[in-house]
Amino acid sequence: MTPPLATLLSASLSALAGILLLLLCVVPGSEPELQDTPQEDGSREVSFRGARGVWVVCLGVGALLFALLAVASPPDESRVLALVFGVVSAVLFVHQLCAYQNRVTLRVTPGSPRPGESMQVHWSVTSPVHVWKTYATLLGQERTVLDNGRGPYIDTHTFHEAPVKAAGVVVIPAEGVPTLPGTSHSIAWVLRLTALFPMWPVLQIEVPIEVRGATAGAPPDIEPPASVAPQEIQLGLRIDGDHRSFAPGEPIAGVVTWERPRPPRRASLRLVCEAITAGAGKNHTITEALLDLATQPRVFARALDDPFRRQAASETSALAASDCRRFRFAGPAAPYSYAGTLFDLRWRLELVIDGEAQVFDLVIGPGREVAGRERKAAAAVGDRRPSAPV
Repeated sequence: MTPPLATLLSASLSALAGILLLLLCVVPGSEPELQDTPQEDGSREVSFRGARGVWVVCLGVGALLFALLAVASPPDESRVLALVFGVVSAVLFVHQLCAYQNRVTLRVTPGSPRPGESMQVHWSVTSPVHVWKTYATLLGQERTVLDNGRGPYIDTHTFHEAPVKAAGVVVIPAEGVPTLPGTSHSIAWVLRLTALFPMWPVLQIEVPIEVRGATAGAPPDIEPPASVAPQEIQLGLRIDGDHRSFAPGEPIAGVVTWERPRPPRRASLRLVCEAITAGAGKNHTITEALLDLATQPRVFARALDDPFRRQAASETSALAASDCRRFRFAGPAAPYSYAGTLFDLRWRLELVIDGEAQVFDLVIGPGREVAGRERKAAAAVGDRRPSAPV
């Protein structure tokens, strides 16, 4: 083969291999296979099989490119260099190809723990090549969607982090907050598994862990008083038990009283949970329940012929100018009242009578306390948002 022809063939093969390399570099690797199978005993088995990474494709094309250059180049130093680079690329290609063919197995018991419960974890990473280091971490994270002017992004803050042995036990903290799914504000628990290989890649997968509420069921209902005398009723809202803190699942019940010059056209009571973003002060409704007080049992109403006429608790009628209605909300199991770094979760009752509103802050949580880390005084001074109810 004449030198001009060899040079032309070498240049053509180099251009063809370069184009092929560029095309394959923009093609992502195949999707990994992740199987999550709940078991009859309440545990979960998760298996993960690695995928072909884009760097495997790059090294494979690079090895082919250098091999073609070594064949097409004239017998000089350039051929030797191409041959050396081709051999190195081929060795790296085989190593990377084997490294990506890994398999991760994980078993957690129970599959959906509660705060304060222990979770048994067994995990392993196998690969055709040597795995340099493996470790796992249990993470509790706040996540919120913010907008920096160039578009929305997800801000994440880790409020709990604990190492997990390959065959060990990890405890969900008793003061931990259950999983809260959401699009703008969420609380997530994940088990992050990381495997490091001598050269590449770094394998990292996150398995979501659903942390349920702290109680298996609602506490016993608190029976309302058999009768309420009119002189015992104060204007506004009174909650049975005279407290504003409730355990998860505990019913929220009481009476609403008003006295106005004329009967209101509309009266309602709303139980709402809002997420308040730190700094921005934006409110996002997580959940709510609405009661029309006209449909709720009447305790007493003042009439012209009998100022203290009472009606049975099962009776309902039109709203009166001086009225007292009993209300009852099914106890919310979640989310808990929460004071976090990125956002707060706050519960409240809103009493609205003809557009006039009154707000009553509540606390929902185990031990009837606000969950989350205590803020130091210095941090509270720099935080312009109002503090969570206590």
